[in-house]
Amino acid sequence: MQKQVTLVDKILSSTRTISSVHKEKENLEVCPSCMWGPKVGYDDVVWHKLGSCPWWPARVLTPGALPSCLLTRSHSPHHWPLKYYGTLNYSWAETSRICLFLPKHTAALKARDETLRQAVLDAADDYIAVYLT
Repeated sequence: MQKQVTLVDKILSSTRTISSVHKEKENLEVCPSCMWGPKVGYDDVVWHKLGSCPWWPARVLTPGALPSCLLTRSHSPHHWPLKYYGTLNYSWAETSRICLFLPKHTAALKARDETLRQAVLDAADDYIAVYLT
């Protein structure tokens, strides 16, 4: 049985995130921290939802750390450069498809995909190094 979920669109301001709610638009689970939490910035550890792929942990790259493969791809000012944990992949990500990585988002550790499980563990290590030390 599939759970009924609520999709939250994020509109970012300088002080907080304001959300508008759309029921049953998409099967995404969004926690309160994702809805109302702080904005994403450079060097943050984040979750990214790309198409039909599962939410995947990634690191937001600083402008000086962009690989050539990202420099040649078109993007808008609302996109962040990402490097995905557990892979050698990079991409530009739309702000509305990213939320900050939090250790309590551990459901992915139950995933059957060993690459995803290891990626989450690596992201958790970086989270501790960036935010808790």
